[in-house]
Amino acid sequence: MPGEKRKRSKFESRAMKQPRQSQSPGSPHETTDEPSSEERETISAESITIAIFCALAYEAVAVRYTLDEEYECRLKRGGPRKYVYSYGKIAKHNVVIARPHQMGTVEAAHCATAVSQQFPNVRLALMVGIGAGIPGLPKRDIRLGDLAVSIPQDGHPGVIQYDFVMYEQGRVILKGCLNKPPKF
Repeated sequence: MPGEKRKRSKFESRAMKQPRQSQSPGSPHETTDEPSSEERETISAESITIAIFCALAYEAVAVRYTLDEEYECRLKRGGPRKYVYSYGKIAKHNVVIARPHQMGTVEAAHCATAVSQQFPNVRLALMVGIGAGIPGLPKRDIRLGDLAVSIPQDGHPGVIQYDFVMYEQGRVILKGCLNKPPKF
């Protein structure tokens, strides 16, 4: 109803906290969405093989819930920090969760570049976030929190960027598409 305040989900409440500098000794460059006072194991940037990118803070918090363990990481390259990193392990894989402080395709590209420079052994990168444009179909109820995976087929890569589509006379016309992911 108009004028009523909506109750925040637990993800949104955790994510709304401002990121702050980690206070753990020897790690002046780390920032996380929610620093822990408990002592965590420290891993090297070279041991990280998966990067997960999130555009929004509460998306990053949701991804952190999937981590089996959380770590600290000592970065070799300092400099100005524009990104929020969290570190952990999923199964046997060391993971970095990266999020720019600002939204936008340019910021996302800069964040991806920084991650590729700071974590040289990343072999898989994922963009995890809220899907926009998923229609409310009568027989398929897709809601926030559901997992949607795109599959390349019929000459399309499986991912359509929102600004690569135009509408003409009630029809959707694809202006372009993203490249297919590499095969491993």
